[in-house]
Amino acid sequence: MMAGAWITRRAQRTGLARPLLVLCRVVVCATSPLGILIYFAIKASRGQLSEPEGVPSD
Repeated sequence: MMAGAWITRRAQRTGLARPLLVLCRVVVCATSPLGILIYFAIKASRGQLSEPEGVPSD
């Protein structure tokens, strides 16, 4: 659950589309490591692995 909350907060800050966020959260609930890897793969494909300017990290 902590991984899902963390992903949600980061996705809201960076503007990740809700359908992709829902996919990541479902997979995180089922298998946490796989869901986190999918989230990072989506972020890497969009070139958004770093935090946006002016946003503190967790």
